[in-house]
Order: sequence, then C-alpha cells, then structure tokens
Amino acid sequence: MLPDQVVTGDTVAQRFAEAHDLLDRHPYAVLAAMIDDPVRLANDGALRLRGDGPVRIIEDAADKPPDPSGFNAAWATVFAAARHRDGLPGIVLGAGAAALVDSPAVLVDGFHNVNRVDDL
Repeated sequence: MLPDQVVTGDTVAQRFAEAHDLLDRHPYAVLAAMIDDPVRLANDGALRLRGDGPVRIIEDAADKPPDPSGFNAAWATVFAAARHRDGLPGIVLGAGAAALVDSPAVLVDGFHNVNRVDDL
C-alpha cells in the first residue's frame, strides 16, 4: 500500500495471492508480520491479531498508536475489494484503521519499513 513498506521472502507471491483471494469474502485483507517491539509498533500500522496459523483475524488496528501495548503485529500491505477501495486512505489516517477489525491477516516473515535504518 505504501512505497516504504517492503515484504520479502520465498513465499511473498503466495501470500499476496492468498490475501487477494480473501477479498471474495471480506472487504479488506492484510499482509502482516508479528512484531513485539513497542517502538516499532508505535511507528507503523499496528494490529492485534488472534488465532493460530498463517491466517489470523484482526481484533484491533491503529496507525502509529500512541500506546502500542496490546498490539502484536504490523501491517505491511492492505488489500481492498473493489467496492471498498475508496476507504484505503482513511485506514492510514486516525480512526480509519478500525475498518480492518474482523478482517483476515496473512502472515509474512520479511517485513521492512525502509524509512527506518534499523529495519533494513
């Protein structure tokens, strides 16, 4: 979604396809990475995910939350079904991230925010 969010790894194409296919049943789907660094979560799109396995459900979402406690992942890419694409700008602004609640999140291993030197 944003040019500074980079996803790498051997399964990236498969994960992108999985997230895209989820749009048949959900307004949004997300590629996400599990992250336990509160500083990083406060500077990225933060998620609280529930469940096990490679696809989880988003319980909470915030862009750059002032209090990152309770979040356990960051979003790398947000996918929107055609009828919901106008909502994408709002997701990264303020309370708009709440639109992702109950959406599926497909986990990826290699997520980098290239604005952060320590994340390269």
